[in-house]
This record gives sequence, C-alpha cells and structure tokens, in this order.
Amino acid sequence: MQNTVTLHITALGGLGDGIAEYEGKRIYVPYTTEGDVVTARIGEKTADGYRGHLIEVNIPSPRRQAAPCPYFAECGGCDLQHLSNEDYSAFKLSRAKQALAEAGYDPALLTLLHRIPVASRRRAEFKIDGPNLGFFKGGTNEVVPIDQCLILAPAIDALIQPLAALVKNMNGIKTISLTKADNTLDMFVKCSKPLDEISKNTFVTFAKIHMIGRLTENVGDKTIVRYLSEMPVVTNGTTPVELPVGAFLQASHESQELLTNWVVKQVGKKKRVLDIFSGIGTYSLPLAEKGLNVTAYEGSREMVDTLNRAAKQHGIRSLKAEVVDLVKNPVDIETLSAANCIVINPPRPGAAAQTRTIAASSLKEVVMVSCNPASFARDAKMLHKAGFRITNVEALDQFTYSTHLEIMAKFVRN
Repeated sequence: MQNTVTLHITALGGLGDGIAEYEGKRIYVPYTTEGDVVTARIGEKTADGYRGHLIEVNIPSPRRQAAPCPYFAECGGCDLQHLSNEDYSAFKLSRAKQALAEAGYDPALLTLLHRIPVASRRRAEFKIDGPNLGFFKGGTNEVVPIDQCLILAPAIDALIQPLAALVKNMNGIKTISLTKADNTLDMFVKCSKPLDEISKNTFVTFAKIHMIGRLTENVGDKTIVRYLSEMPVVTNGTTPVELPVGAFLQASHESQELLTNWVVKQVGKKKRVLDIFSGIGTYSLPLAEKGLNVTAYEGSREMVDTLNRAAKQHGIRSLKAEVVDLVKNPVDIETLSAANCIVINPPRPGAAAQTRTIAASSLKEVVMVSCNPASFARDAKMLHKAGFRITNVEALDQFTYSTHLEIMAKFVRN
C-alpha cells in the first residue's frame, strides 16, 4: 500500500474519525467528515484497518464547516470543530444510542442531548515543554503552543499568555493546572524537580498579581502549598465546600448544575440513598439538603474528610461519607439491598465490580451518570441482564468539540 494517498471519506466513525476505503482496507482519518476528498498518510494498523494522518483537505465536503479555532487539527484538545452543528449533534446522539443498543436497550429511549456552550470550561491542564505551553498534539506527547482557547472560561483563557511568558525560561515544569472555583483561581504546578527559590518567588508573585487564591507545587509524591490568600470554594447544592488540591470537579459550573438537578429529580423522595464515587459531594449534599439519608462512598480520604466537614459545618446531619476502595471492595450486597436508591458516577473505566454486586442485590433503583459510552454500555448490559429497565435517559455534551460524552440514565426493576 502506498504511504501517501488520496482518500474519499464516506462516513463518520464511532470515535469521530472519517472513514475511507483504500485497496480493500479501511482507513480512519481524524478531522475529516463524510464527503471530504483528502490527502493522507497511511499510518499504524488498528484493530480493523489503518490510521490515516491528514495532510490536506483537497475538496471539502458541503457538510464541513470552518473550524472556529486557529489551532484545530494541531492541538489535540478538540476533535470535531469541522462538523456542522447538525452533524455534530447527530454524532453525539449516535454515540449514546450505540451504547444503549450494545447494552440491550432500545436506542429510541434517548432523544435529548444537552450541550454546554464554549467559554465555560473551569479547569485546564497545560503541558509544558521547554518554552512551549499548550496542549498535546493528537496522539503524541508533542506540545502545541497556544495563546488562547475558546473552550476555557475567560478567567483561565486570560492567563494563557502570561503563564507562557512566566515559564519560558524555567526548567523542570511539567504541567500547570488551573481551576476556576466559585471565589478564586486555584493553580497546581507539577514539576520534575523542586522549584528553586527564584522560581518559587516568581510563581508567588504571579499568583498575587493575577488574584490566584492558592498555589501548589507537586514533585513526585510530595505536594506543598506555596501560597494561600483565599481557600478555593465550590458550591454543591447550596453548601459551600473547600476544594481539596487536585479534587475532581465537573468540567463546568453549567454542567454540574444540569447533572445535579437531573440526579435530584430522578432520586425523588427516597429515604435511604447511597452515593457511590461521591467525590466531594456533588450529589450527596444536594440530596441531603432535601432531608434524604445519604451515605457517600469515595476512595480519597481527603475528599471524604472534606465532605464530612462541610456537612458538619453547615448542619447537615443526614449525610455521612466513608472511605472505600470501590474498585477492590465494592459496596456489598447487604448494604445495597437495604437502600431505596443509589447514585453512581464512576470514572472513565466504569464500575464493573460494583455493577456486578448491584445486579446480585435486591436493589430496585439505580441513577447512573457515566462519562464514557463504552464503559456505560458494559455496565448497563449487566443491569439489563439483571432485570433493570431504563425509565429516563439523557446525554450531556460538556466536553464541547471532543468525542467525550456523558450519559445519564435511571434504571428500575420490579
């Protein structure tokens, strides 16, 4: 097979790549869409074809739109800026519907896709390579330098150029993460070696100038808060929660509000609720505020302590959080069977062990928020085999222009 070829893109694949046929082989080309004629380099073999690397779009498809970002197809942060609005929404819905079908459910159950606008992402991890600050090029560890990002909240976007200037002549900086809390910005600097005194002072001065409430340095397993003028706080329900260093947050305030409202509505007035993979109480606190008895399970001691402390400080007596390694020791059958409903929001790998335990219990209601259609399909299939039906399912596009997708589903059995 030739290395550089002309390809006619005939379809869009399940992971957002354009699909072409060449000499009887299937070629997957990122950043293309149905109807494009492109020049591409044929690369590595995949499970069912070859990966193509786009060189040039020779004849753009009528379905194609101009990407709004000048770094698109170089920076690996976005995959789908070239799709028309209609095709973009259709692709996202198709991913969720495919997951439902793979789990044994009727894809027609899903009709609603929520889309979060750009300029709302409240957390970002910038990669550093010498003088370059930006994001990795797709499929590589090559840093593509940027000076703006239309996805990010304005408070974070405004710091890209100042940060790039800050680290230009520094050594040993691997990544810089910024989180927009409700009240301030939180900065986390990951280093390959400890910062020298000049660099420490430079970072602290930067934090003061740019109103960054907390500055943290990390080297290996050692994490040190270098500057603190204001503890970052987020609000779960109506309860303010101090944000632990590196704690998980939903990608935007808007997506958290949407997910929380949906979860609270699906749980309803159940008396005994378990929140599995609870984090710092995104769902636990709003549910407990309504008077429900909630037990939260989370693997991080720091997040559990934070959640319990927030509940105590604000007089929420119906919530308790426990540290549990949910991968190795899922919540047991007896505990699940005693609950009226559980909320489960697993990480990207899903919750295979926990779902098997749920299926074996007598639990009747599961409210699931999944950030990965593939692991959702696997876990939901186990629930389907255990007799659960879906009474409500919606999709959330909170990682705009990426292939990532949230699926929210309520499972019920008699």
